[in-house]
Amino acid sequence: MKRSFNLMKVSITALFCLLVIVFSKSFVHAEIVSNTKTGVSPDKEWCVNFTNKVNYDYVTSDYIYVRDSYGNSVDLNLSVNPSNEKQVIVKPKSGSYVLGKTYVLTISKDFSDQNGNKIGQDYKMQFTIKSQLVDTASFKVQVFNYGSGVIATVSVNSTTLSNASTYRVEGQDEKDDNVPIGKEAAVLGDFQNVNVYFYDADGNKIGNCLVNIQKAYDSQSVQISN
Repeated sequence: MKRSFNLMKVSITALFCLLVIVFSKSFVHAEIVSNTKTGVSPDKEWCVNFTNKVNYDYVTSDYIYVRDSYGNSVDLNLSVNPSNEKQVIVKPKSGSYVLGKTYVLTISKDFSDQNGNKIGQDYKMQFTIKSQLVDTASFKVQVFNYGSGVIATVSVNSTTLSNASTYRVEGQDEKDDNVPIGKEAAVLGDFQNVNVYFYDADGNKIGNCLVNIQKAYDSQSVQISN
C-alpha cells in the first residue's frame, strides 16, 4: 500500500524561505534552510506561510514566539490572515523591539496544521533590528568633461543600510549590472540630481536616495528612504 505524503512548506516573507517540512501520517522529515536578516525595521511584521491550513488553537505565544539574546520573550500580536488560513502574521507590539538588538523567531516543534500534523522540531530565524531609525549613505562624486557633454562617477563611501549589497544609479547604462558597494558607477547625461537605488544580496530593492552630481564631492551625506 502506498503512503500518502502531504507536503507542508513554511516560510517567512521577508523575501527568503525559513524552512521546508514534509509530513506523512507516520513520521516527520524536515530540512532547515538557515537564514539571518539584518537591518530590520522595529515595527516589522513577519508573515509565516504554510502550504496547509493552520490550527487556530496553535496560533499562540506557546508555539510561535520571539526572544532576545537573553531569552526574554517579546510581546507580540499573532493572528491568522482572514483571507488566507495558511498564513500567520507575527506583529510586535509598540516598543517591543530595541534598536540594534538581535532576536530569534521560533516556530515550536508542536505547532500543528488542521489535520493534526506537528512539525516535530523547533525552527528558528535570527534577525537584527536596525541600529537607527533613519538610514544614511555617504557618496563620492567626480565630474569630468567628455566632448560636449559631462560624465559623473558616483561611489558609495559608506551606508548604515546594513543589508545593502549593491546599488544602481539613475542614468547608468541599462546594460550594466548593479554596482557593488564601494565601487564606482558612471552616469551619462545632463543630470543635476540622480536617484540611487540600493539592493540586498538577493537583488531586492531595499531603499533609495537622491544624490547631487552637479559638482565633485569627496563625501556627500544623504538620507535613505526605505
